[in-house]
Amino acid sequence: MNPLAERIRRLRKSRGLNQHEFAELLGVSQPTVSRWERGMQEPEFDQIVALSDLAGETPQQFAFGERVNEELTLQPVFVLGAVQAGEWVEAVEWEREQWYSVSLPPHPQFPNIKRFGLEVRGPSMNRVFPEGAVVECIRFEDIMSEPREGDYVVVERHRHDALIEATVKKLVVHDGVPWLMPESDHPAFQKPIPLNDGHDDDVESIVISALVVGSYRTFVRR
Repeated sequence: MNPLAERIRRLRKSRGLNQHEFAELLGVSQPTVSRWERGMQEPEFDQIVALSDLAGETPQQFAFGERVNEELTLQPVFVLGAVQAGEWVEAVEWEREQWYSVSLPPHPQFPNIKRFGLEVRGPSMNRVFPEGAVVECIRFEDIMSEPREGDYVVVERHRHDALIEATVKKLVVHDGVPWLMPESDHPAFQKPIPLNDGHDDDVESIVISALVVGSYRTFVRR
């Protein structure tokens, strides 16, 4: 029996539960628990988080069976909504009950800055952020810094009717002019977009609101 399988079995036994009861507690099927305990299948990331919560450990401690340095302890980062990697699309923050968290290590450059996540929609950044990935963001106002060339950024376009549109892109500067650069293998998303594109009468302002400092993506075993 592999070590993770044994830890799962011990955790279930310590709760005095059979496999069916343990499965119901975790929102999975009994055959799934059986495969975990026989080492035939490993839990997905969110299932590791749930198991570690039951065990009173961090996901790293439960998954690998060892204590980790405090600076490596995972932290919850809440995914608040989605952002379009393509054209300007209305930015919508999800209702609070739709938020979910991913557990990420502290960022080495910004260890004490609050982070938030956004799900990527569309293919215009798929060489860096595939559709469905979560980009890990911090607000520029929180780090008291200005955007720099080469940053991956979340850009908001504020309209006079209070509509806010957003996109995620790479910031580049050419001859002093800022551009939003897609990084895609899709033929429709190859050309850079002027940062002030669409800054017309119905647009009040364009704001580079957040810096992308990382990304996270789950992989489903097929």
